[in-house]
Amino acid sequence: VQMTLGGQYDSNRNSAPRDNRIEVGGVPFTVGGRSRKQDDWAFIGVVSGSLVQDLGLQAPHEFLASATYYHDDQFSIDSQDTQVASLSFGPRLRFKNLTVTPKLEYTRLALSREKLYTGNAGNVLVETPNVLPWGKVDGYFKLGYTSEEYRTTRENTTADNLDGHRYDADAGLKFRLNSTNLLNVNMGWFRKIAFGNSDEFHGVEAGLAHTWLIGDGAFLLSSADYSQKQYRANSTAAFKVRHDRGVRFRVTYGRPVGSFVKESDFGGGVGSKVYDFVKDMTWTATGETFDQRSNIINFDYFNVQAQTLLTKVWKF
Repeated sequence: VQMTLGGQYDSNRNSAPRDNRIEVGGVPFTVGGRSRKQDDWAFIGVVSGSLVQDLGLQAPHEFLASATYYHDDQFSIDSQDTQVASLSFGPRLRFKNLTVTPKLEYTRLALSREKLYTGNAGNVLVETPNVLPWGKVDGYFKLGYTSEEYRTTRENTTADNLDGHRYDADAGLKFRLNSTNLLNVNMGWFRKIAFGNSDEFHGVEAGLAHTWLIGDGAFLLSSADYSQKQYRANSTAAFKVRHDRGVRFRVTYGRPVGSFVKESDFGGGVGSKVYDFVKDMTWTATGETFDQRSNIINFDYFNVQAQTLLTKVWKF
Protein backbone atom coordinates (compact mmCIF):
# COMPACT_ATOMS: atom_id res chain seq x y z
CA VAL A 1 0.00 0.00 0.00
CA GLN A 2 1.35 3.39 -0.97
CA MET A 3 0.21 6.91 -0.05
CA THR A 4 1.53 10.10 -1.64
CA LEU A 5 0.78 13.71 -0.68
CA GLY A 6 2.19 16.92 -2.06
CA GLY A 7 1.79 20.03 -4.15
CA GLN A 8 2.19 21.05 -7.77
CA TYR A 9 2.55 24.28 -9.76
CA ASP A 10 1.70 24.73 -13.45
CA SER A 11 2.52 27.85 -15.43
CA ASN A 12 -0.24 27.09 -17.96
CA ARG A 13 -2.68 24.79 -16.20
CA ASN A 14 -5.51 25.27 -18.72
CA SER A 15 -3.22 24.57 -21.75
CA ALA A 16 -4.07 27.97 -23.23
CA PRO A 17 -2.61 28.62 -26.68
CA ARG A 18 0.71 30.37 -27.08
CA ASP A 19 0.29 34.18 -27.28
CA ASN A 20 -3.38 33.70 -26.20
CA ARG A 21 -4.56 33.49 -29.83
CA ILE A 22 -6.93 30.97 -31.45
CA GLU A 23 -8.49 30.28 -34.83
CA VAL A 24 -12.26 30.14 -35.35
CA GLY A 25 -13.34 29.16 -38.82
CA GLY A 26 -9.82 29.87 -40.01
CA VAL A 27 -9.85 33.46 -38.66
CA PRO A 28 -7.41 34.30 -35.80
CA PHE A 29 -8.71 35.95 -32.61
CA THR A 30 -7.19 37.04 -29.30
CA VAL A 31 -8.87 35.30 -26.37
CA GLY A 32 -9.73 36.82 -23.00
CA GLY A 33 -10.97 35.84 -19.55
CA ARG A 34 -10.61 32.19 -18.50
CA SER A 35 -9.42 31.22 -21.98
CA ARG A 36 -6.13 33.03 -21.46
CA LYS A 37 -3.11 31.31 -19.93
CA GLN A 38 -3.58 30.72 -16.20
CA ASP A 39 -1.05 29.45 -13.71
CA ASP A 40 -2.16 27.62 -10.58
CA TRP A 41 -1.12 25.56 -7.57
CA ALA A 42 -2.67 22.24 -6.65
CA PHE A 43 -2.83 19.74 -3.81
CA ILE A 44 -2.11 16.18 -4.93
CA GLY A 45 -3.05 12.97 -3.15
CA VAL A 46 -2.57 9.39 -4.37
CA VAL A 47 -3.50 6.13 -2.66
CA SER A 48 -2.66 2.82 -4.30
CA GLY A 49 -2.50 -0.82 -3.39
CA SER A 50 -0.98 -3.78 -5.20
CA LEU A 51 -1.09 -7.52 -4.62
CA VAL A 52 1.30 -10.20 -5.85
CA GLN A 53 0.18 -13.80 -5.32
CA ASP A 54 2.29 -16.84 -6.14
CA LEU A 55 0.12 -19.29 -8.09
CA GLY A 56 1.72 -22.26 -6.39
CA LEU A 57 2.82 -23.91 -9.62
CA GLN A 58 6.18 -25.47 -10.43
CA ALA A 59 7.03 -22.45 -12.57
CA PRO A 60 7.16 -19.15 -10.63
CA HIS A 61 3.98 -17.73 -12.18
CA GLU A 62 2.15 -14.98 -10.25
CA PHE A 63 -1.16 -13.14 -10.16
CA LEU A 64 -1.03 -9.33 -10.04
CA ALA A 65 -3.75 -6.89 -9.02
CA SER A 66 -3.64 -3.17 -8.28
CA ALA A 67 -5.95 -0.24 -7.57
CA THR A 68 -5.13 3.47 -7.55
CA TYR A 69 -7.00 6.68 -6.73
CA TYR A 70 -5.48 10.03 -7.78
CA HIS A 71 -6.85 13.40 -6.63
CA ASP A 72 -5.70 16.78 -7.95
CA ASP A 73 -7.39 19.77 -6.30
CA GLN A 74 -6.56 23.12 -7.91
CA PHE A 75 -6.38 26.22 -5.74
CA SER A 76 -7.98 28.58 -8.29
CA ILE A 77 -9.06 26.82 -11.50
CA ASP A 78 -11.74 24.48 -10.17
CA SER A 79 -12.62 23.36 -13.69
CA GLN A 80 -9.22 21.60 -13.79
CA ASP A 81 -9.73 19.56 -10.60
CA THR A 82 -9.00 15.95 -11.56
CA GLN A 83 -9.93 12.62 -9.99
CA VAL A 84 -8.81 9.31 -11.48
CA ALA A 85 -9.60 5.79 -10.27
CA SER A 86 -8.05 2.73 -11.91
CA LEU A 87 -8.02 -1.05 -11.49
CA SER A 88 -5.85 -3.67 -13.18
CA PHE A 89 -5.28 -7.40 -12.84
CA GLY A 90 -3.75 -10.33 -14.67
CA PRO A 91 -1.14 -13.09 -14.45
CA ARG A 92 2.61 -12.73 -14.79
CA LEU A 93 3.87 -15.85 -16.55
CA ARG A 94 7.55 -16.53 -16.09
CA PHE A 95 9.31 -18.81 -18.56
CA LYS A 96 13.00 -19.59 -18.98
CA ASN A 97 13.92 -16.55 -21.12
CA LEU A 98 10.59 -14.79 -21.33
CA THR A 99 8.08 -13.09 -19.04
CA VAL A 100 4.57 -12.50 -20.38
CA THR A 101 2.12 -10.26 -18.48
CA PRO A 102 -1.41 -9.90 -19.92
CA LYS A 103 -3.63 -7.45 -18.04
CA LEU A 104 -7.15 -6.07 -18.01
CA GLU A 105 -7.52 -2.44 -16.88
CA TYR A 106 -10.35 -0.07 -16.00
CA THR A 107 -9.96 3.70 -15.67
CA ARG A 108 -12.50 6.35 -14.67
CA LEU A 109 -11.63 10.05 -14.87
CA ALA A 110 -13.60 13.01 -13.55
CA LEU A 111 -12.84 16.64 -14.36
CA SER A 112 -14.23 19.30 -12.01
CA ARG A 113 -16.00 16.40 -10.25
CA GLU A 114 -17.97 15.55 -13.38
CA LYS A 115 -17.43 12.14 -14.94
CA LEU A 116 -15.63 12.70 -18.24
CA TYR A 117 -13.90 9.50 -19.32
CA THR A 118 -14.13 5.73 -18.92
CA GLY A 119 -11.55 3.39 -20.41
CA ASN A 120 -11.63 -0.41 -20.60
CA ALA A 121 -8.28 -1.76 -21.73
CA GLY A 122 -6.42 -4.94 -22.39
CA ASN A 123 -2.68 -5.17 -22.93
CA VAL A 124 0.13 -7.68 -22.96
CA LEU A 125 3.75 -7.02 -21.99
CA VAL A 126 6.53 -9.35 -23.15
CA GLU A 127 9.96 -9.02 -21.52
CA THR A 128 13.16 -10.88 -22.26
CA PRO A 129 16.57 -10.56 -20.54
CA ASN A 130 19.91 -10.19 -22.31
CA VAL A 131 18.27 -9.58 -25.68
CA LEU A 132 21.56 -8.41 -27.24
CA PRO A 133 24.71 -10.58 -27.45
CA TRP A 134 26.79 -7.91 -25.76
CA GLY A 135 26.30 -6.16 -22.43
CA LYS A 136 23.41 -6.37 -19.99
CA VAL A 137 20.49 -5.30 -22.15
CA ASP A 138 16.88 -6.35 -21.54
CA GLY A 139 14.14 -5.92 -24.12
CA TYR A 140 10.37 -5.50 -23.91
CA PHE A 141 7.37 -5.18 -26.22
CA LYS A 142 3.84 -4.09 -25.31
CA LEU A 143 0.57 -4.17 -27.24
CA GLY A 144 -2.59 -2.50 -25.96
CA TYR A 145 -6.20 -1.80 -26.86
CA THR A 146 -8.55 0.63 -25.07
CA SER A 147 -12.27 1.19 -25.55
CA GLU A 148 -12.79 4.87 -24.67
CA GLU A 149 -16.08 6.50 -23.68
CA TYR A 150 -16.48 10.23 -23.03
CA ARG A 151 -19.39 12.09 -21.47
CA THR A 152 -20.30 15.69 -22.16
CA THR A 153 -19.74 18.09 -19.28
CA ARG A 154 -20.41 21.76 -18.60
CA GLU A 155 -16.82 22.52 -19.60
CA ASN A 156 -16.83 20.34 -22.74
CA THR A 157 -20.19 19.90 -24.45
CA THR A 158 -18.73 17.96 -27.42
CA ALA A 159 -16.58 15.47 -25.47
CA ASP A 160 -18.62 12.51 -26.73
CA ASN A 161 -17.08 13.05 -30.20
CA LEU A 162 -13.95 11.48 -28.68
CA ASP A 163 -15.68 8.13 -28.11
CA GLY A 164 -13.83 5.36 -29.87
CA HIS A 165 -10.97 2.88 -29.81
CA ARG A 166 -7.26 3.34 -29.21
CA TYR A 167 -4.46 1.00 -30.25
CA ASP A 168 -0.91 1.19 -28.86
CA ALA A 169 2.36 -0.61 -29.55
CA ASP A 170 5.59 0.09 -27.70
CA ALA A 171 9.06 -1.50 -27.76
CA GLY A 172 12.17 -0.71 -25.77
CA LEU A 173 15.57 -1.66 -24.47
CA LYS A 174 16.88 -1.36 -20.90
CA PHE A 175 20.64 -0.91 -20.64
CA ARG A 176 22.08 -1.81 -17.23
CA LEU A 177 25.13 0.42 -17.52
CA ASN A 178 26.40 -0.52 -14.05
CA SER A 179 25.04 -1.21 -10.58
CA THR A 180 23.79 2.38 -10.16
CA ASN A 181 22.77 3.46 -13.68
CA LEU A 182 19.95 2.25 -15.91
CA LEU A 183 19.11 3.64 -19.35
CA ASN A 184 15.76 2.97 -21.03
CA VAL A 185 15.15 3.66 -24.73
CA ASN A 186 11.70 3.16 -26.24
CA MET A 187 9.71 3.81 -29.40
CA GLY A 188 5.96 3.52 -29.89
CA TRP A 189 3.04 3.84 -32.28
CA PHE A 190 -0.55 4.75 -31.49
CA ARG A 191 -3.85 5.21 -33.31
CA LYS A 192 -7.19 6.61 -32.18
CA ILE A 193 -10.42 5.82 -34.04
CA ALA A 194 -13.06 8.29 -32.86
CA PHE A 195 -16.78 8.93 -33.43
CA GLY A 196 -15.90 12.38 -34.78
CA ASN A 197 -13.62 12.10 -37.83
CA SER A 198 -11.78 15.30 -36.93
CA ASP A 199 -10.78 13.70 -33.61
CA GLU A 200 -9.18 10.62 -35.17
CA PHE A 201 -5.39 10.55 -35.18
CA HIS A 202 -2.32 8.38 -35.39
CA GLY A 203 1.26 9.02 -34.42
CA VAL A 204 4.61 7.91 -33.12
CA GLU A 205 6.55 8.55 -29.92
CA ALA A 206 10.07 8.02 -28.64
CA GLY A 207 11.59 8.32 -25.20
CA LEU A 208 14.86 8.23 -23.31
CA ALA A 209 14.97 7.74 -19.52
CA HIS A 210 17.92 7.50 -17.15
CA THR A 211 17.90 6.26 -13.54
CA TRP A 212 20.85 7.07 -11.27
CA LEU A 213 21.07 5.59 -7.78
CA ILE A 214 23.24 8.23 -6.12
CA GLY A 215 23.72 6.50 -2.78
CA ASP A 216 22.24 6.47 0.73
CA GLY A 217 18.81 5.96 -0.83
CA ALA A 218 18.97 9.09 -3.02
CA PHE A 219 18.18 8.88 -6.73
CA LEU A 220 17.85 11.02 -9.85
CA LEU A 221 15.38 10.25 -12.67
CA SER A 222 15.76 12.09 -15.98
CA SER A 223 13.70 11.68 -19.13
CA ALA A 224 13.08 13.20 -22.55
CA ASP A 225 10.06 12.29 -24.68
CA TYR A 226 8.99 13.21 -28.20
CA SER A 227 5.61 12.58 -29.84
CA GLN A 228 4.18 13.36 -33.24
CA LYS A 229 0.47 13.19 -33.98
CA GLN A 230 -1.47 13.62 -37.23
CA TYR A 231 -5.24 13.92 -37.40
CA ARG A 232 -7.42 12.36 -40.07
CA ALA A 233 -9.70 15.20 -41.17
CA ASN A 234 -9.92 18.97 -41.14
CA SER A 235 -10.21 20.49 -37.68
CA THR A 236 -13.53 22.13 -36.80
CA ALA A 237 -11.53 25.15 -35.60
CA ALA A 238 -9.63 25.67 -38.85
CA PHE A 239 -9.97 24.50 -42.41
CA LYS A 240 -6.92 22.26 -42.35
CA VAL A 241 -5.71 18.94 -40.99
CA ARG A 242 -4.12 19.23 -37.55
CA HIS A 243 -0.51 18.16 -36.93
CA ASP A 244 1.04 18.24 -33.43
CA ARG A 245 4.57 17.69 -32.11
CA GLY A 246 5.30 17.50 -28.40
CA VAL A 247 8.56 17.52 -26.43
CA ARG A 248 8.72 16.83 -22.70
CA PHE A 249 11.75 17.06 -20.39
CA ARG A 250 11.44 15.86 -16.79
CA VAL A 251 13.88 15.56 -13.86
CA THR A 252 13.08 14.09 -10.42
CA TYR A 253 15.37 14.07 -7.40
CA GLY A 254 14.43 11.95 -4.40
CA ARG A 255 15.82 10.79 -1.08
CA PRO A 256 14.55 9.15 2.12
CA VAL A 257 13.33 11.59 4.77
CA GLY A 258 15.47 9.72 7.31
CA SER A 259 18.61 10.86 5.48
CA PHE A 260 18.08 14.53 6.39
CA VAL A 261 16.24 14.43 9.74
CA LYS A 262 17.55 13.15 13.06
CA GLU A 263 15.70 11.19 15.70
CA SER A 264 16.95 13.62 18.35
CA ASP A 265 15.04 16.43 16.60
CA PHE A 266 11.74 14.74 17.52
CA GLY A 267 12.45 14.10 21.19
CA GLY A 268 11.10 11.10 23.07
CA GLY A 269 7.63 9.66 23.60
CA VAL A 270 5.23 10.65 20.81
CA GLY A 271 8.05 12.38 18.96
CA SER A 272 9.94 9.11 18.69
CA LYS A 273 6.89 7.42 17.17
CA VAL A 274 6.54 10.27 14.66
CA TYR A 275 10.18 9.81 13.66
CA ASP A 276 9.66 6.05 13.17
CA PHE A 277 6.73 6.88 10.87
CA VAL A 278 8.47 9.49 8.70
CA LYS A 279 12.05 8.20 8.53
CA ASP A 280 11.36 5.77 5.69
CA MET A 281 9.20 8.19 3.70
CA THR A 282 10.57 9.30 0.34
CA TRP A 283 10.70 12.99 -0.60
CA THR A 284 10.83 13.93 -4.27
CA ALA A 285 11.12 17.19 -6.17
CA THR A 286 10.28 17.30 -9.88
CA GLY A 287 10.67 19.85 -12.64
CA GLU A 288 9.12 19.46 -16.10
CA THR A 289 8.66 21.39 -19.31
CA PHE A 290 6.21 20.47 -22.06
CA ASP A 291 6.26 22.21 -25.44
CA GLN A 292 3.55 21.34 -27.98
CA ARG A 293 3.83 22.77 -31.47
CA SER A 294 0.81 22.62 -33.76
CA ASN A 295 -0.05 23.95 -37.21
CA ILE A 296 -3.31 25.22 -35.61
CA ILE A 297 -2.58 27.88 -33.02
CA ASN A 298 -5.43 26.69 -30.74
CA PHE A 299 -3.33 23.64 -29.81
CA ASP A 300 0.11 25.31 -29.70
CA TYR A 301 1.13 25.78 -26.04
CA PHE A 302 3.90 25.57 -23.45
CA ASN A 303 3.81 24.61 -19.76
CA VAL A 304 6.32 24.50 -16.91
CA GLN A 305 5.51 22.25 -13.96
CA ALA A 306 7.10 21.93 -10.51
CA GLN A 307 6.11 19.31 -7.97
CA THR A 308 7.12 18.13 -4.52
CA LEU A 309 5.77 14.95 -2.91
CA LEU A 310 6.08 12.76 0.18
CA THR A 311 5.49 9.02 -0.25
CA LYS A 312 4.96 6.33 2.38
CA VAL A 313 4.93 2.60 1.57
CA TRP A 314 3.62 -0.25 3.72
CA LYS A 315 4.49 -3.84 2.80
CA PHE A 316 2.74 -6.92 4.18
